[in-house]
Amino acid sequence: MKTTKLYFKKLVCAAAILAVMTSVSCGSVDDGTSDQNPTSAAAEISDSSQAEQTESSSTDTSSEDDKKPDQPSEEIPLSDEFINGYNNFSIELFKKAAGDDLADNRNVLLSPESAIMALGMTANGANGDTLDSMLDVLCGGLPIDDFNINMLNMKNMSENSEGLTFNIANSIWVRDEADRIKLNGEFADKASEYFGADVFLKQFDSATLDEINSWVDENTNHMIPSILNRINDTAVTYLINAIAFESEWAEQYEEKQILEERDFTTADGEVQKVTMLASAEREYISGDGVTGFIKPYKGGDYAFMALLPDENTSISDYAESMTGENFKSLFDSRKYCDVAVQMPEFTYDYDRSLSNPLIDMGMGTAFETSADFSGMAETDTDMLYIQEVLQKTYIKLDRNGTKAAAATAVIMTDAAEAETPEPEVVILDRPFIYAIVDTENGLPVFLGAVNSVK
Repeated sequence: MKTTKLYFKKLVCAAAILAVMTSVSCGSVDDGTSDQNPTSAAAEISDSSQAEQTESSSTDTSSEDDKKPDQPSEEIPLSDEFINGYNNFSIELFKKAAGDDLADNRNVLLSPESAIMALGMTANGANGDTLDSMLDVLCGGLPIDDFNINMLNMKNMSENSEGLTFNIANSIWVRDEADRIKLNGEFADKASEYFGADVFLKQFDSATLDEINSWVDENTNHMIPSILNRINDTAVTYLINAIAFESEWAEQYEEKQILEERDFTTADGEVQKVTMLASAEREYISGDGVTGFIKPYKGGDYAFMALLPDENTSISDYAESMTGENFKSLFDSRKYCDVAVQMPEFTYDYDRSLSNPLIDMGMGTAFETSADFSGMAETDTDMLYIQEVLQKTYIKLDRNGTKAAAATAVIMTDAAEAETPEPEVVILDRPFIYAIVDTENGLPVFLGAVNSVK
């Protein structure tokens, strides 16, 4: 279902990245001083030759059709099971990862889509209980083949959306030491088929660090200049997702809709002078303890969704009550009527470890030394598990539009419409929750909260 076009100017929302770093430790660890060519882009894959992998690497000149299977020409709807699982994952990750910061009245921003892209690629290398626990958290236990098909369909839906630019890129970076790691051929094929991932064989030295960060910078439209500060000595593989979203509002702001020096009361009670953007919208949200609105982007495939808890309810308390089901219900039950809206311009960044939240959500097996990632690669220690998951994000929303970015790193190691007489009114002059969602399914690409504007 497409939303009605409203009043807005340019919105640029970009970039979510997720890097998965797989690592092993062994008797001899590369110190990054090898003189091997750091621009080599092949990985040794088990049951296939080095030459064959080199030919399939991202540096070859073969056409995209030669390297990747045919993509569906028509958009295929996402399954109800996947939609429900995705929403549950998004809200639970938001609650678990952002709960402490919300309680401390800090701004937060996460990208569920970036996280599920990178963790989804990783799940294709898992087996047994490790795979089961990851799928339970990511998609409510959907079988891996069904999960992959839905991930591909979601990727195609995003990239084929009208009126905007929505690019998704995935890559796999492998340490160039065949005696330490051999990437599983079936895993590489699935990463390519369902996630469009390219494979790079690298020395894992300072030059590799620069190349990975340059890849992230380029594929996030320069909003995330880097994701790594260093290459871990034990790292053998990085799986990276990048998302770049850019769109204009369905209607441009006029000068009279830009309200200077308006009050915004922070979660701490401080009154800040801010610039408010006023508009008339057509999609109103009303639920238990919350009101809000939906504001479409050009083309109607994606929208900004704002949720304003009742005055006596803190952002932290409201977030704690959220579920994937009621988030979807709020989106599905929106009312079509006149809505007078004001929202502030704001800018902030955010970073958070996602390890403990994911463990609390039920993915603990993947963080244990007994984790089974044998489907991803062969290693000399036969141990591969997630050590840490990190994410950092950035958002800027002003009269010209919005820019948003996210970077996430997963580090792995083997160390042990009814009309009303008067319009509804939603003024975001105090803390609120927001999301950027697709308008067909209500799935959040970004999910955040504003406690303070300055």
